[in-house]
Amino acid sequence: MQPNDRLRVTQLIEALTTGSATFDANVAKELIKKIPFTRPTSPLSAEIKTTGAGGAMQTASANRASLSSNMDDDKTYRFGQGEALNSGFYKFEHVPGRLTISHLFSGTYEDETARSCRIIYNKSDGSPKVMKIAEQNSWGFGFLRLSLLRYKPWKMPRKGDL
Repeated sequence: MQPNDRLRVTQLIEALTTGSATFDANVAKELIKKIPFTRPTSPLSAEIKTTGAGGAMQTASANRASLSSNMDDDKTYRFGQGEALNSGFYKFEHVPGRLTISHLFSGTYEDETARSCRIIYNKSDGSPKVMKIAEQNSWGFGFLRLSLLRYKPWKMPRKGDL
């Protein structure tokens, strides 16, 4: 992506995601043209977060005040993740027929509902069919938590824009 296009991309995303239940198809087409293709995420991808007991620290100061702290080791392992393109506060995954737009820090939230959207478009001419928004469902089994991120229909292109 060209450096001059980064600001324009942010403007296009804001125009698409604000407002009513419809969006301007011409704005979506322009955005689709500006974002290059990336390597897709595997259909079976996983992110595993672990928290373990780290070390402990204890110190004393000259006035005999003491300070102690327990440190936890947080680790994240990712499998099957695709290649993403970052621009501004957004992360993109673009494969023919689908452009996924996420907040850059969406992975830091426990619930990723409404933190990403997808534009599904016609591969041959680039005309958008629908915008979908992320919805996360989670299930807990003791210490294990399983989350499923799905995209449900959100906005349709305005009539007459196609």
